[in-house]
Amino acid sequence: MAKKEHKRGQRPDRGRGQERRREPEQRSSSIDWASAGATRAAPRPIGAAQRRRRRFGVPPWLPVAGIAAVIGVIIALFFFLRVTTAPAIGDHIHGALEIYIWGQRQPDIGGDRPGMPTWESGVHAHGDGLLHIHPQVSSEEGAGAALGKWFESGGMKLAKSTLRLLDGQEYNNGDVGPDGQAGVLRVLKRRIDWRSATGAHEAFKTQCSELADEDMEELGNFPRYVPKDGDCVRIVFGPEGSPSAYETPAATATPTPIAIGEATATPEEGT
Repeated sequence: MAKKEHKRGQRPDRGRGQERRREPEQRSSSIDWASAGATRAAPRPIGAAQRRRRRFGVPPWLPVAGIAAVIGVIIALFFFLRVTTAPAIGDHIHGALEIYIWGQRQPDIGGDRPGMPTWESGVHAHGDGLLHIHPQVSSEEGAGAALGKWFESGGMKLAKSTLRLLDGQEYNNGDVGPDGQAGVLRVLKRRIDWRSATGAHEAFKTQCSELADEDMEELGNFPRYVPKDGDCVRIVFGPEGSPSAYETPAATATPTPIAIGEATATPEEGT
């Protein structure tokens, strides 16, 4: 079959349909390549926190290190407070205790004398004038060894305005004493250079008893005070401003009134 000749410069007649199909095909091909390239070059989505870190130059490991540092500080603080709120289990410390009511020294608490409590805790007394503190359980550590807890463990009471001893007698601020004056509860303390590991108990008590009230510090919230090793503690109930030890004046006897007409007349001289 003879080929159909074409004039120079004239495109072969391939039909309108074929020409239309080729042009869209070429355009779609270029669009596909562009979209494929754009897909390959598109970065992964970035969260807000990551964008902030990139903006301010924060390394990704820094938040984790910060959290670990905070946890470490909390643990260190816990152990620091545990040490500073001694005594702890395993400690065995002593303080000297004196109690004065209306100027009179009271018997030492504890021991085998009748009426003395049976101490079952590590915060106790032996009737020797000492505070024996050696916690045996966690509830007796730190604040569990405070003066208020010491009295409570022996069946007594020490509050900010109340003192109750083993005989059940209770002394409250404002109670009137034998001398007619109102009493006030105070607690004095001073720590001397004495330690349980090296010092004798009798020498310790002697040094504490020789202290003047003026040489001691008056405690504020004394029920919550935790005695330290070598503390001299003096509990005083009496008139405000009076010394711990003083002679209680005897109550003045009130004269019996004489009824009118019962008085004996004095005879006149010369009758």
